[in-house]
Amino acid sequence: MTGIFAGVVDSGISKTVNLPNDATVDQVKAIYRRCYEMGAKGITIYRDGSRSMQPIEVAKKPEKPERTEEKPARSSRVKERPGLVVFGKTIKETTPWGSIYVTLNFDGDEPFEVFATIGKSGSELKAMTEALSRAISIGLRSGGKLEDFIATLKGLSGKEYWLFEFDDKHVTRSIPDAIAVLLERLIGRDMGGQQGGAVCPECGAPLEMISGCEYCFSCGYSPCK
Repeated sequence: MTGIFAGVVDSGISKTVNLPNDATVDQVKAIYRRCYEMGAKGITIYRDGSRSMQPIEVAKKPEKPERTEEKPARSSRVKERPGLVVFGKTIKETTPWGSIYVTLNFDGDEPFEVFATIGKSGSELKAMTEALSRAISIGLRSGGKLEDFIATLKGLSGKEYWLFEFDDKHVTRSIPDAIAVLLERLIGRDMGGQQGGAVCPECGAPLEMISGCEYCFSCGYSPCK
C-alpha cells in the first residue's frame, strides 16, 4: 500500500515496519531495498526489544512451568539405622491380654529403637501397641529422650489394672503405662511419675477418692461401706 501512494505523492509517507526480536540483518536489508525500489520514503524499522518503548508490543503468553513430581522429603533429622545387626534388651511380662514383649535397642550407649508387641497377629491391640513403639523409635532417632517418652506414657489409665511379676507394688493401668514401666526396667532407672494412690486390698486395683471416701471401680470395695 505504501508503494502505491509513493508513486503519486511527492512528500514522504511515514511507515513503520515492526520486526520480531530474532530478525536478521539480511531481512532488514531486504525491506529497505524493496522500499527503495517502490520509491517509498520515511520508512522506519523497529525490532522487538531494541528499545524500552516501541510502537507495538505483542503480549506474550506466559510460559507454563514444567510440572515435576515432588517426592516427599524425609526429615534429615531422623537418623538411619546404624546397621543390620544391633544389640538390645528384651523383657517379657504378663497382662490381662496375654504376654507383652518390649525390646530396647541401642546405638552405642544411646537408646534409639523400641519394639513392643502383644496379642495375636491382626488384632487391634497388637497394631496399636506396635504403632506406639514405632512412634517412640522415630522420636528417639530424631533427637528425643527416652525419659521424656516414659514420663509421658507412665500412669495412663485404661479399664484394666494388674500387677507385674517383677513389681507387685506398682499397679499397671494400661498398655502404654506397661510399656513405660518395662522401658524403665530395661534402662535400670525409675523415672517416678504417676504411681497411683492406695491399692485395693481385695483385687489390687488402685483406689479412687469419691465423695471423700476411697472406692475401687474394679471390684466395688470401699472402706466406708
